[in-house]
Amino acid sequence: MKKHGFPVLMIFYLVFLLVGNGSMAYGAENDSYAISIQKYKLDDATSLPKDFPQDGSKATKVLDAKGNALAPLAGIHYEIVRVTPVSEGSGFQVVEGVEAFATTIVTDQSGLARIDGLAQGMYRVTERNANTLKNVMEPVILELPLPQPDGKAALSEVYLYPKSSIVSKTNEPTPSKSKERLPQTSGNIGNYHPFVYVSLVILIMGGLGFLSMKQKKSTQ
Repeated sequence: MKKHGFPVLMIFYLVFLLVGNGSMAYGAENDSYAISIQKYKLDDATSLPKDFPQDGSKATKVLDAKGNALAPLAGIHYEIVRVTPVSEGSGFQVVEGVEAFATTIVTDQSGLARIDGLAQGMYRVTERNANTLKNVMEPVILELPLPQPDGKAALSEVYLYPKSSIVSKTNEPTPSKSKERLPQTSGNIGNYHPFVYVSLVILIMGGLGFLSMKQKKSTQ
C-alpha cells in the first residue's frame, strides 16, 4: 500500500490542477458584464458638448454645451434583449433557447437604469414610449465586452446616453380660454331711449307753450 500511496496522491493532485484550471478558464470566459443607461431631460433647445462620450465610456462631466447641469429623467423603460447576427444577410435576430435573455429596466430618480451579470454577447437596447418623451431613440445594438479603438481595453460596462427629447411645455396644447364679456364701464351707454323720449317731451311742451303765447298776443 505504501508503494502505491505516492502515485495515488500525484493523480489526485493532477486532477485537482486540471479541474481548478478548467474552473478558472470557465470563469474567465463567463465574466459578467453590465449596461448602464443614463437618461436626462433633453429638449429640442438642448445641445451637448462635442466631447460628450459616444463610445460606451462613462461621462466625467454631465453638462450641456453652455455648461449647465442636465436634469435626470426618471420612469423611462428600456428593454434589453440578447441578439445574434443573422446568418444570411444583414441585421440581427433574437437569441432563443437556453442562451436567450430579455428584461426591462427603468430609470430611477437619478435618471439611471443599470443591469449587471450579463453574459458575453450582443444585446439590443430599446427605449419604450412614454408620455414625457417627444420621440424615442433608435434601438442600439452593442457587444459585451465592447471593443475599443487604438488597442484600448474592451469595456466590461457600457454606458448609454439616449438623446431622445422630452415633450416641451411650449409644445403642449394650451387650454382654450372662455370668452369673457368686457365689463360695462360707461353706465348706461348704448341705452339711449329714455333720453330721446324726455327730449321729445320737452320739445313738444315747449312748442305748445310757444304757440299758446302767440295766440294770446294775437287776440289782444
